[in-house]
Amino acid sequence: MRYCVLLAGLATICGPLSESVVYGAMPYRVREGDSLWLVARRHDTTVKELCRLNDLDPDKPLHLHQQLSVPGAAAAASHSAPTGKHRYVSEPFVNVRKAPGTESARVALARLGTPCRVVRAKDPWVQVRFGNGVQGWVRQDLLKEGSGPSPSRPVKLGSGEKGYVAGTVVNVRSGPGTSFDKVTQSRHGATLWILERTGGWMQVRFGNGVTGWVAQELVKLGQKLGYAYVKGEVLNLRAGPAARYGKVGQLTQSQKVTVYKRKGDWLRVQCCSGQFGWVADWLVKEVPLASSSTSGAHPGSSAWSGDSRSRGGGTGSGGRSGSFSNLIATALRYRGIRYSFGSASPRRGFDCSGFVSYVLGKHGVSVPRSAREQYGRGRSVSRSALRQGDLVFFKNTYRAGISHVGLYAGNGRFIHASSSRGVRLTNLGDPYYRNRYAGAKRVL
Repeated sequence: MRYCVLLAGLATICGPLSESVVYGAMPYRVREGDSLWLVARRHDTTVKELCRLNDLDPDKPLHLHQQLSVPGAAAAASHSAPTGKHRYVSEPFVNVRKAPGTESARVALARLGTPCRVVRAKDPWVQVRFGNGVQGWVRQDLLKEGSGPSPSRPVKLGSGEKGYVAGTVVNVRSGPGTSFDKVTQSRHGATLWILERTGGWMQVRFGNGVTGWVAQELVKLGQKLGYAYVKGEVLNLRAGPAARYGKVGQLTQSQKVTVYKRKGDWLRVQCCSGQFGWVADWLVKEVPLASSSTSGAHPGSSAWSGDSRSRGGGTGSGGRSGSFSNLIATALRYRGIRYSFGSASPRRGFDCSGFVSYVLGKHGVSVPRSAREQYGRGRSVSRSALRQGDLVFFKNTYRAGISHVGLYAGNGRFIHASSSRGVRLTNLGDPYYRNRYAGAKRVL
């Protein structure tokens, strides 16, 4: 009886439960490449709801391993949407699922503005039917009342939708699972068509006719259009195609991004860390896919590919010169990866010597792990005789003596893992590095 009185008292003090109370919130730890928009999409919720749950500022980036609360299967407003009512999708992309719950299989993606009709409700989910007959479950807080501002149709998975490989190197298997034999491998950006989906795997067909199965999280919908390079010193990467959308990251001057979609004056791009977002097209220099450089060099910098031929070295082999350019092309692919002390992995980040050893290792060259030990390898090269792939060293940066290393990229610039800005290109004439230059070594 006393418990009943206590509960009644609490109800009197607090009043009826608010519709905004969230039930079943689950913990989530931020992973590399995550943004508020990506986490919200993954858990069928909104950026606004994530910010409310975690008291976050939508303009501030997430931190690696940051602990968040995300809505669980039972989390949402407590009221039900009346059946038969018209709704439309209120987020850029919304998962349409086979049954109510984020653990259920995704049967389609619905784009912003797509109209639908509520069939039945099971808080916090509603079963809806779209104009093209697709039917599934959607979180009701991702829908708005009305017929929708556009006649967009949901994307049915397994209906020949075009996509591309989102991983760096992806295994293509003979069946839907890691226990099946590997048919081939595909690299990032390869175009594919989705044939079937089951248990977190997609059967896909590539342009050369090869068919196989790929893990669903390694496939993105869309088509690669080309590349773009950042014009200014800093460029905000946004969650949607307008300045009003929150920032999901930042790009630096001359950073290369891959373009996958255009909407008006905005481009949907992906940087080398895997992060997706939107940028204004007038703030970047676009390079169509047909004319983009396979070496990854900035457009107009043809001297990069010729630098190893025009400056010293004495190899006398055009093929060997090409290998220097290939090495730098490999290094440039990791531009924008964050700095991580003691790490030599594109997934976790790089420190300066870890980045150098990783890139050289990709081309079969083994060097010690620390900058000081790397300085003891190879033969000394004068600054006037530098060529692509030479190791350039600096002293007295964060400690006395040799303490920083990078790869000479040509045109007076070197690529390195900077502790303040990650992997980036820097001019050797930069006052900070010019005053700390300690020499160069040739290991190729």
